Amino acid sequence: MARWLLLLCLLLGLAGCQTYLQSTLDPQKYSQHYKFYDLEFFWKNDHTPDSYSIEGLVQNNRYANVRDLELSATLLQKDGKELATSTFYFFPNLLSIDEKAPFTLVLPIKQGQQPAKLKFFYRYRLAEHGYEQSPYFYSFIIDLY
Repeated sequence: MARWLLLLCLLLGLAGCQTYLQSTLDPQKYSQHYKFYDLEFFWKNDHTPDSYSIEGLVQNNRYANVRDLELSATLLQKDGKELATSTFYFFPNLLSIDEKAPFTLVLPIKQGQQPAKLKFFYRYRLAEHGYEQSPYFYSFIIDLY
């Protein structure tokens, strides 16, 4: 009985030593990439008849701490008409320099709609400046096909 109790304690103790797998934040897993002076984005797209999904990660390349980061994606037709928009709020809301954080965006589309471009918009604040400071923001557009 003592052996089983010891084995159970060891298993429970080892379960607490489980670590977060950094391999899930590997930029090499993603086919798309965009880098600006502050943030770098890596993502891959998946398309079904009724949705367009974006799975990726963002990396802070410039500031000590980025706070309240949010990322929006909008599907656009060739003529610029918006088809769908989705927003992701990063939590925890503090991203240190060189740190990566995952995101997922799902954009619903109707059958027959043909998205041609994807517009990303992101906004954040710097942790050291407080809430009185205006947020930093930027957008970029990529062609889907």
